[in-house]
Amino acid sequence: MIQFINSMDGPTLLITMKDGLEEKLEQLVVSRTSTAARVEWLKAQQESEVPLFNYRYSHVSQVVAVARDLAKAAGADTDIVTTAAWLHDFAKPGMSDVPGHGETSAKDARKILLKEGIDPDTVERICDTIRKHVGLTLDSPLEPLEAQILWEADKLVKLGVTVFAHTIVYMQQARPGFSLRDLADELRDYLSLAERIAASMNTKLAQELAGIRLDAMRNISELLDSEIMLG
Repeated sequence: MIQFINSMDGPTLLITMKDGLEEKLEQLVVSRTSTAARVEWLKAQQESEVPLFNYRYSHVSQVVAVARDLAKAAGADTDIVTTAAWLHDFAKPGMSDVPGHGETSAKDARKILLKEGIDPDTVERICDTIRKHVGLTLDSPLEPLEAQILWEADKLVKLGVTVFAHTIVYMQQARPGFSLRDLADELRDYLSLAERIAASMNTKLAQELAGIRLDAMRNISELLDSEIMLG
């Protein structure tokens, strides 16, 4: 529909959206771009000798870095915590969950570490730490301290800007065709769980980091919501 309105500068042409036209334009753009987007992603992976993004390695390496800092701050055995951190998800190499992965990862770790000549008593301490890292919240602190430290490090990586980046990658695989609005909804819905995760932290540094990361998540969620709304 075409309309004219009068202004000080003379008649101005306006185009009023015909009923259903915007939806048709959207579908045209989706149809035009979807095949190209899929081909580009497939081509990028086929031409690369490494994954486009290695989610599990990214998670594990972040857990190692955080666990090492938490262990030092709390006076835990850094060697036990660091070794357990590297192997805590060994039975879960991809993005999908694996039932019983804590127990299975501990069994895998035992074989690996004994083969490396690590003292059997030390190996059992590491395996115990790995076994106890599962679960997203805690009703009471874990024992020994090393198990609590690994649990906290694993869950801190599920908070903050890191989880925002990981959620984007996760949704690319789990929810093909997701939109920015879907991402915003996912983050907003996750906040209540994130708050319970943060409340389960027990060591001083973990509590401080959880608070900082939780605030970052809230800010990102609010900013993304506002930008999508403006769009």
